Amino acid sequence: MKQKYSVLTFLLAFILLASQSCYYDVEETLYPTDENSCDTTAVSYSDMIVNILQTSCYGCHSINAAPFAGASIILEGYNDLLTYVNNDKLLCSLEHSGNCSSMPPDSSPINSCDIDKVRAWINDGSPNN
Repeated sequence: MKQKYSVLTFLLAFILLASQSCYYDVEETLYPTDENSCDTTAVSYSDMIVNILQTSCYGCHSINAAPFAGASIILEGYNDLLTYVNNDKLLCSLEHSGNCSSMPPDSSPINSCDIDKVRAWINDGSPNN
């Protein structure tokens, strides 16, 4: 009987400790960045914007994925992306503002530095550089 309580106590302690270690951390909360550390002075399509889109958007909005997961909205390739830049839906969706679908859906916006880089690129005329 004493051994039964020891095993039960051990299992209870293990479950309690294991459940305390399971939680979701937000990177920006754990590792806050200095707001001034986001360099938006020389944002280029090929070096920065494509990387942001690959990381945050192409999972659903690539040429291959969009017909199945991205409502046929393709952001891969400069000309396809430019459509959503020119109709203001790209930035609106990334910022979770206005009358457009928030992207990513049912989630927090992508990090603010990436949004600032996209905004700077758009404000610079969205060059294909």
